[in-house]
Amino acid sequence: MRYSKEIKSADKIFHDASKVLQFHLLNPINASSVTRQVLSGKVKNPVFKYADPDINLLKMRREVASLNFQDKEMMETIMREKQTDMIHKIDLLSLVGCFDFTQVSKKAYPLPDRRLVTRAYDIVQEKVPKLTKKKKIYVPDKNMRQLFKKNFDQFGFKYKIKRADLVNSANVSGPHQEITLKKNQRYTKSFLNRLIVHEVGTHVFRYENAKRHPLKVFRHGVANYITTEEGLAAYNEMRFGLLTKARLRNYAGRVIAVHKAQTSSFDRTFREMKRFFDEKTALKLTMRAKRGLSHTQVEGGFTKDSVYMKGYYEVTNYMKRGGTLEDLYVGKIGIKETPYVKDLGFKKPKFMPKKFLLFNDKLEFEERTPELHALNSNI
Repeated sequence: MRYSKEIKSADKIFHDASKVLQFHLLNPINASSVTRQVLSGKVKNPVFKYADPDINLLKMRREVASLNFQDKEMMETIMREKQTDMIHKIDLLSLVGCFDFTQVSKKAYPLPDRRLVTRAYDIVQEKVPKLTKKKKIYVPDKNMRQLFKKNFDQFGFKYKIKRADLVNSANVSGPHQEITLKKNQRYTKSFLNRLIVHEVGTHVFRYENAKRHPLKVFRHGVANYITTEEGLAAYNEMRFGLLTKARLRNYAGRVIAVHKAQTSSFDRTFREMKRFFDEKTALKLTMRAKRGLSHTQVEGGFTKDSVYMKGYYEVTNYMKRGGTLEDLYVGKIGIKETPYVKDLGFKKPKFMPKKFLLFNDKLEFEERTPELHALNSNI
């Protein structure tokens, strides 16, 4: 498929910007100390500190905003929507720690609607059956790295594995060919298995498949692709028998935390989350929803976290309506772009989530395929 000079020029500008946009700046650099202070009761509304960006965000914004699209063809519409999305993301990073952060966050990641919030509350209010207490199997760092390396190797990927002080458990970066795991956190075998399917089987696969398309915008994601991306990741967890009721409750908790944070301080949001979760989990959910602010006694925060549950239901419904995983895996697109996969010149995806090497109870590697798990899922 041939593209105009204007489309190719815009694609290069978006690609150059996407490579250097530093979304890790949304993670407070004092997350560990805040965790200790809140759990000890010394602080109720912590002050988050953030690293400063080392790129000229204003210059980047001007360059992105200078592009003009006529919407004469489908690709121009996609690029215009991507332009608006990128401006919101640049503004978001520019305003980390500022009073206006929440307003821009809501433009980049719209708030969950009432129906989704109600559904989330229904899920967390369900009685959790008491399970027989089993000793958790924590995986040594050496074995953890082996699990990721073996899965990367079988697909020919050369990704690095790093550790950093994150609020979330893991970040993956296709452009930098690396996955970053939370520093000083121990991981269970079931959690690591889920990360393989979620991070590698979804985020990495969609990125690597998109490299076969001439336009780089599909590597970094079209506008609002993230809801489909994270929903697909959760859907894959279900297919491989890794989306437990506890995990679905966590996704529901993220929706509630985002919703509550918009009208509440850190402390009030934390108290609401403790109604449904243990203290440490409630704190993680609260910190995720209040990051982006410096002084957390004010209302607002980061609104992205509702996309996991929203996307899960959207992808599930898409598949029930006869949609195909192949169309979702051509690159980082949203469900709304799937009818135009052929028109946009995508090749058949090379990497699909068909099998992975996962830990068993003895921490040995075994292949797991999704078919039976999808049929037997009770989620």
